[in-house]
Amino acid sequence: MSLRLAVLLPLCLCVSAVSPGAAPVDDRTAILQALHDYADGFYGGEPDRVARAVSPALSKRQVMPRPGASALLAEMNAETLVDAAHGAKLAPAGRRLTAEVLMAGPETASGRVFSARFNDYVLLAKRQGAWQIVSVLWHAPPTGASEDHTEAVSRAVRA
Repeated sequence: MSLRLAVLLPLCLCVSAVSPGAAPVDDRTAILQALHDYADGFYGGEPDRVARAVSPALSKRQVMPRPGASALLAEMNAETLVDAAHGAKLAPAGRRLTAEVLMAGPETASGRVFSARFNDYVLLAKRQGAWQIVSVLWHAPPTGASEDHTEAVSRAVRA
C-alpha cells in the first residue's frame, strides 16, 4: 500500500462517518444556550433572555388532560410567554433543569427541556445566524416524579 493511500483511506473513512446533516459543535452549543435562555430566563424572571430564545412567531401548546374527556390544547404565543417571564419563579437549585439537543441539522433542530414544573419538547430554527425556538409542546411532569429525574429522563429519551 502506498503512503498516499495509507494516509487518505483513514481520512475518507472518518469523513464518511460524519452525518451530512449534522450540526457543528458550535451550533449544538448555541442550541443548548437557547434552551437554557428559554427555561432559566422564565424561572429567573428575565423576559429579555426569553425573548432572545424564542421566535416572534412562537407557538407554544400545553396538553391539558381532563378527567372523562379528551385532552385540550392550550396555546401561547411569544408575546404572552415573554410577558409571563416577569418576576422570578424558582431559585436555580429548585428548577431541576435538564436540557438536551435531540437532533441538530444546519437550519433546524429539536430538543427537550425538563424541569420541576414543565416537560417541554422544542423545535428550533436557525435564522440570521441565531437559533430560536419556534414551537413547544409541553405538559406537567408526571405525578410523583423524583427530585432528581435526570437519569430516568435520559433513559426514556434514548429508548
